Amino acid sequence: MLAAFARAHRGEVAVIGLDVNDSKSGARRFVAKYRVPYPSIFDPRAAIAGWWVRGVPSTLVFDARHRLAQRIEGTVTRAKLERALRRVRGL
Repeated sequence: MLAAFARAHRGEVAVIGLDVNDSKSGARRFVAKYRVPYPSIFDPRAAIAGWWVRGVPSTLVFDARHRLAQRIEGTVTRAKLERALRRVRGL
């Protein structure tokens, strides 16, 4: 779903994955299996995630000034992502 959203909004948004639950080989398999079109960072010690993520899965939406605009905890849907995008665009 995130891959489809990233493809649909290519050039409009930046999507970055952060993998804190898998082994490095598991993370690579996931990226290959789902043909993830965005960068995915392997963060096994949650060094990056620890700053922002309260639980897994989490989706963080930042505005154009790189400020956290919305935190979506749990499973994210396309509708939630589209609403978040409209929100950061001010629509």
